[in-house]
Amino acid sequence: MSKLHPAIKVASCQEGFRRAGYTFGIQPKTIALAALPPHAYAAIREDQSLVVVDTAISLDEDAAAALAHADAPHVIAAQASGGAFAAASALNAQRETLARLDASLTERAKQLAEQASELQQTSALLDAREAALSAREHQLLEREQALDARSNTRDPSRPNKAAGK
Repeated sequence: MSKLHPAIKVASCQEGFRRAGYTFGIQPKTIALAALPPHAYAAIREDQSLVVVDTAISLDEDAAAALAHADAPHVIAAQASGGAFAAASALNAQRETLARLDASLTERAKQLAEQASELQQTSALLDAREAALSAREHQLLEREQALDARSNTRDPSRPNKAAGK
């Protein structure tokens, strides 16, 4: 089961900026505080060339246990302060919820698109059947009119074969 741990997001205004054994760039890099020794954390925090934002990350128990500096003063202080870590935890929980909702909406949109496609196919099929029925109706109407015309043009002096029996 994953649990939130204090972390920092670090970015630099230039690519390839190095500090405390890490390379930073324009895209923020998230680092668990417990992964940083106190001197590295201080070096990153104090460097004016870096933008550092407090946050939190989800780590499973094995990954959290592998972090060497979980009991370091900067980690304990971040957990105790609650302010930035709590806000980051809440934001992280909201992000996870939004990600699940987004995935659900994406799946629903896919289903709706498939249903719309099926409806279009069915509509096209119904239109074709309606056109065929209309053509058949037209043929039957013409045939009926021809039969009516034929029966009205019969010579009354000629006996009807069906009536003559």
